[in-house]
Amino acid sequence: MKFVLRLAPLAILMLAACAKIDSIFGNSSSSSCSATVYTLGSTATGTMGVHDCRGPNGFSGQLYSFSATAQTNIRVTVVPTGFAPTVSVFTGTNKIVGESSYNGTLRVFLPADSYQIFVYSLDGRGGAYTLNTPATTLGGGCLTSDGSLTESDMGFTLKGAAITGQIIATDCGAVNAKMHWYRIRLAGTDTLNTTVTVDKPAGLYLVSTTGAVVANKELAAPGTWTSTYAATADGSYTLRIESRASGSVSNLPLNYTVALK
Repeated sequence: MKFVLRLAPLAILMLAACAKIDSIFGNSSSSSCSATVYTLGSTATGTMGVHDCRGPNGFSGQLYSFSATAQTNIRVTVVPTGFAPTVSVFTGTNKIVGESSYNGTLRVFLPADSYQIFVYSLDGRGGAYTLNTPATTLGGGCLTSDGSLTESDMGFTLKGAAITGQIIATDCGAVNAKMHWYRIRLAGTDTLNTTVTVDKPAGLYLVSTTGAVVANKELAAPGTWTSTYAATADGSYTLRIESRASGSVSNLPLNYTVALK
């Protein structure tokens, strides 16, 4: 008993020291962060490694909360100093919308709701950074030599989105197949009901997390495609909308609407 009592002051001292270290380096054993309120379109600054806390995904970083009062398409951009940032966007209930590792750039299409941006470093390094969320149009030019979009240029979204878009000649793709695409986060038990309406001929594809086409439709004329798909694994499923040529001239612009339920 005396041995235990003698150890007690030492244990208290060790706990106090750990708490002091956490207060300096911003570590926290808490399961959630106290989010900084953020306004879309503004610029925020911070320093990774200072006042970090545990985020929705269990990593240590810095969390921002914001509200989208209308359907919003934004590019979340983190410009770092001394570390490679990973950016995640979560719903207000901690369901992940999309994530981009190391490059600090993430495009998301958000239905009106409350959300969180979580900035963290997978390699454990720290440094100053700036965060901004400029509004961005859908689509855009190809960013790689093989004519594909990078992950950061795919619009991440989730069930509940109702999207209106227009594919134009400067969007990514071949002359007869300009495209827009969206990554939709699904859990393994989710069922996705997709409805796409187009005003020109189009090719429509739903691609699984493994790259397999799980549903597709060629519309030779304006019309609507409805698909029901039961997810088999957690992850990002890709909805791709492609224009189709009429003779030697592409049918552009192509207007479309998407409902994800």
